[in-house]
Amino acid sequence: MNLNEDISSLSTEELRQRVDAAVAQIVNPARVKEQLVEQLKTQIRDLEMFINFIQDEVGSPLQADSARCECKASGKTGSGATRADSSRLPPGNSKKMGKFMKPGKVVLVLAGRYSGRKAVIVKNIDDGTSDRPYSHALVAGIDRYPRKVTAAMGKKKIAKRSKIKSFVKVYNYNHLMPTRYSVDIPLDKTVVNKDVFRDPALKRKARREAKVKFEERYKTGKNKWFFQKLRF
Repeated sequence: MNLNEDISSLSTEELRQRVDAAVAQIVNPARVKEQLVEQLKTQIRDLEMFINFIQDEVGSPLQADSARCECKASGKTGSGATRADSSRLPPGNSKKMGKFMKPGKVVLVLAGRYSGRKAVIVKNIDDGTSDRPYSHALVAGIDRYPRKVTAAMGKKKIAKRSKIKSFVKVYNYNHLMPTRYSVDIPLDKTVVNKDVFRDPALKRKARREAKVKFEERYKTGKNKWFFQKLRF
């Protein structure tokens, strides 16, 4: 838009077209969309770097055990720069990873529908089974966290906002990130076990058992951090 022109010499339609063209140059929807996509990619990269950093910190004891290697060909002992892959455990490391995966250990789900949720290990299987020939664990976690409550709210509203939705699932060790925290929530092992996945009714009963025990612990005020949603 040429500001040197006499605006009074332009018709109303020409002036409107000039203004629309100038605004389109300032606010370009395609450019704004591109900037938003770049920001989202940057946030995803930062989150992946954070997860890899945490996994490296947790995996450092594993690397320390395998840092020394015996070179049989030369008869010398050297230090190998071995690093565990973040997506797949090397052979023999499942037992070492089992040192972290114990009942009561709090883990973060890294993949699937419940990605980013907190869960607690109910049972760990380091050596795998015939139907699952890999290291895995049965976990009970929180799908929907309780919402914030205040003293000004009524009992009915507080009870509604304190409800928890749980899940029970079996995960590969590669899809779980162990934390340094543990909780001693007494889940009934006769109700929450691997057999519940054969019958939908048993699975619903297991989820209900986890839901009741989680809500009981939440109402006591203990382990508040476990019932807070991760912000990332």
